[in-house]
Amino acid sequence: DKKERALKESRSEWELEDATHKRQKEAHELQVQSHSEALLAHDALLKSLDSELKLSKQFCELIPRQIGFMDDEKKEENQQDENEGDLAQLQAEVVKCEAAVSEAKILLKAATSA
Repeated sequence: DKKERALKESRSEWELEDATHKRQKEAHELQVQSHSEALLAHDALLKSLDSELKLSKQFCELIPRQIGFMDDEKKEENQQDENEGDLAQLQAEVVKCEAAVSEAKILLKAATSA
């Protein structure tokens, strides 16, 4: 009878230890799974950041060229505006000179006919 009771107690202890071990194993497997998923998410984030970094480097190279191109266009437009202004000013000077020549011819004619 004592042996049966001792056997039952031993069996009960073993089942309790076995159940505890199984719960610990399941908890550990959940931790490993969670850690694996976190690592995969981390890797995906790193890949995404790497892609973003490459894209930002391309923008860093592209933007100064585009700004330089836009500055060149503005310079050309300003130069054209200046040229048009200079042309208008020269045309006004030509008109003044032509008027002065006409006036001088009239004065010369009047002086020679008198």
